[in-house]
Amino acid sequence: LAYQGTAGGLSPAEILSVGDVAIGGRWPDLTIVFDVDERVAAGRLSPLLDRMEQKGAEFHRRVRAGYLQQARERPDRHLVVDASKDPDAVFAQVIDGITARWPR
Repeated sequence: LAYQGTAGGLSPAEILSVGDVAIGGRWPDLTIVFDVDERVAAGRLSPLLDRMEQKGAEFHRRVRAGYLQQARERPDRHLVVDASKDPDAVFAQVIDGITARWPR
């Protein structure tokens, strides 16, 4: 939704409306947002960029802002993970976030 919506110029209400239709009202219990700024992300990209990766830094800043806005508006359904860390630390954040929401 953030790719086509926020970066494409739709309002948050329009994004949610389109999303609701697209998924038939079945929203996930949790959306994990792997947050990383564009400089770190650019350093991790393959030299063979796909269509979305070719859109440039400004597009990706808008996408990131869209995901973070959605997470701020619905923190009960979003887990924001600092993906600038090493893979083990990122994994630990995911596990900690999930177990905090659904303890054993």
